[in-house]
Amino acid sequence: MESMRRVLLGLMAMLICGLAAPRQVHANTPRGVEQEMAVVRVTIQQDDGQVFRETKATAWGEQAQFDLGGHELDLALTDRSHLGVHYALHGSKVVDRAMEARPRSRVVVYADEDVKVTVQVIPVKIRVHGKTVQ
Repeated sequence: MESMRRVLLGLMAMLICGLAAPRQVHANTPRGVEQEMAVVRVTIQQDDGQVFRETKATAWGEQAQFDLGGHELDLALTDRSHLGVHYALHGSKVVDRAMEARPRSRVVVYADEDVKVTVQVIPVKIRVHGKTVQ
């Protein structure tokens, strides 16, 4: 949860910095380009009670990579409703498949008696502002 807050605060800071620039800079630049990103949350729960969590912002069409305590997870964000999942535990391949995933819903990408791996993909929009060169 804390890492998600940091990601969202970072995105908000980028937006605020673009809006807080002096007027003359805005007069010479386009209003900005809106870009859609995906905030990817991974939660890994082990049977020993240990929980690993990580959150990353990733562009659609790109790959989000996570390495959490021997759990290696590569997620290809193909579109808003599909994920390519490659999961390895201590170097051994466990899952390699495509999955359906609705935005904002939690998807269990792997579960057995020892571990449960859950992924949530949250679409967000950011506005990227250009800079002028003087």
